[in-house]
Amino acid sequence: MDNSVNSIAGKIGPDLVSGLIFIVFSLCLLFWLIPLGIVEPKNVRYAALSPSYYPKIIAFVLLILGLVITIHSYLKFGKKWGDGYELHAKGFHRTSLFIATLIIYAGTLNILGFVLGSSLALFVSMSIAGERKYWITLGTAVILPMVLYLFFLKIARIPIPTGILSSILVGV
Repeated sequence: MDNSVNSIAGKIGPDLVSGLIFIVFSLCLLFWLIPLGIVEPKNVRYAALSPSYYPKIIAFVLLILGLVITIHSYLKFGKKWGDGYELHAKGFHRTSLFIATLIIYAGTLNILGFVLGSSLALFVSMSIAGERKYWITLGTAVILPMVLYLFFLKIARIPIPTGILSSILVGV
């Protein structure tokens, strides 16, 4: 093989691949998924109240993280793709559980509603991530979705699905 190809191939590792995946995903969000999936009203007074504002911020953060990971990985000399990188069964299991949690969350959001669905998904996700202090897990899983619900409902005036808790959340 050509020497320049060897030097580039030697720098390709899981971190570089992850960074590139972050970049591609964020670009897909910015230029395809957000414009396709979010309806923008013409008369939004403040940019922060636009439905696409926060998804765009998340996409930009993912893009920046992807660039940082990619640049750091590319500049870092040392391990090559096959040197010391292993697929750990525990990590693979946790990642699979987390992806399944996200799929179930997305599928049940209209039925359970934002508050209940997010609380359950957050509790399960934090448990998968290894948080063992249940008062932190439970507190975060209850308080954070409720605060976000109130913010979007009262301040941003964006309707959020209430699901099976609609009779309870009507008075809020």
